[in-house]
Amino acid sequence: MVALAFGDKQVMCLYDHEKRSYIRTYNFDDCLKTDTPKEINEIQSSADYLFTRAVWGPKNETIIISTTNGKVIEYNLSLNMITNEV
Repeated sequence: MVALAFGDKQVMCLYDHEKRSYIRTYNFDDCLKTDTPKEINEIQSSADYLFTRAVWGPKNETIIISTTNGKVIEYNLSLNMITNEV
């Protein structure tokens, strides 16, 4: 899954690899300029679940993530940590 941030300055990619899910964020301009842009953030799922969907939160400061076990996670990009889990 790929999603542009509001304002088109960042992009996130959600993918599965070796029984884990990952979300990486990139500067959108870097993606257009090079084949191998450097990621800004990388979020890795727990061994207990995989990520199923992700959307940008308000002001692109968070990413809201749904999981295979029914949880909804709010990940704060500036703090690099989960700030809310339901």
